[in-house]
Amino acid sequence: MFEMIPITLGEGFFIYLLVGIGLILLLWVYYDYRDKQFYQSQRSKTVFHCIKCGKIYADNMGGKQSRCPSCQFKNAPLQF
Repeated sequence: MFEMIPITLGEGFFIYLLVGIGLILLLWVYYDYRDKQFYQSQRSKTVFHCIKCGKIYADNMGGKQSRCPSCQFKNAPLQF
């Protein structure tokens, strides 16, 4: 009913190698995509230093100024 496909030892090893490399590549793509989605919010934050109260904080606002969560003073982002 079912016939087996005859393969040599070299062909079997080559198929095994291709499957292993393919699995590694799939895992690499998956984890790269997952990390990009997970850390995107952290990458887009801007660090601010309040010159009034001295607090250092991060804000998701992409603007040039942000209000300090402690004293509500408007601050410019830190320049590194």
